Amino acid sequence: LLTPSRRKNVFLSLGIVAAVGGSYSIFQGFAIWPVGLICLVWNKPWVRRTYYEVAIWVSSAALTAVIYLRGFQVANVECPPHVAGCTITSAILHPVLVFRYMTLLVGNVVPTSFYAVHPNLRFHELLGTVILMVAIFVVVQSIRERRNNKGPLPLVLIVFGLLFTLVIALGRVGGGLPGALNDNRYVMPSLILLVGIIIYASAHFPR
Repeated sequence: LLTPSRRKNVFLSLGIVAAVGGSYSIFQGFAIWPVGLICLVWNKPWVRRTYYEVAIWVSSAALTAVIYLRGFQVANVECPPHVAGCTITSAILHPVLVFRYMTLLVGNVVPTSFYAVHPNLRFHELLGTVILMVAIFVVVQSIRERRNNKGPLPLVLIVFGLLFTLVIALGRVGGGLPGALNDNRYVMPSLILLVGIIIYASAHFPR
């Protein structure tokens, strides 16, 4: 979506096909759509074609979601004792718990508590909070540097990682905070986020 100077229609179509494939492969794949939107609006100046591409992209995202949600049913999951609840509504009503779960997921990029009986929640929360703060700093700086024709690669990696992690947190926080550390299959989006930070830092090291 960023690099082609010719055959833009072809590359836009390929981008849509890739986004649809990602969305139907895993629910968190829907995070591809806002990332693609960032790519489409990144370059300046905006021209008429930019608005057309954005409209096509957003319409494709909406259509993909509508088709995906046909017949969709939320499973009734029994929550562990002393847990707020295992529904999306319950997760939204407990934003602090969701944020803590996200910090644990991000902090588990250093997986020291895999299947531990008593995982070190505070260490991972602290590490995750620091990484999230750095990630937000990189996002803000990347937007500020847009005028200098800087590419959005660190930004889109971080946004994708954050959205992926948020969806996991909303769906899993009802299982309790230790669940964020007891399954290393959730480390992948945190690695992507960390890679975005490293790419930004490596581009700003003094010569």
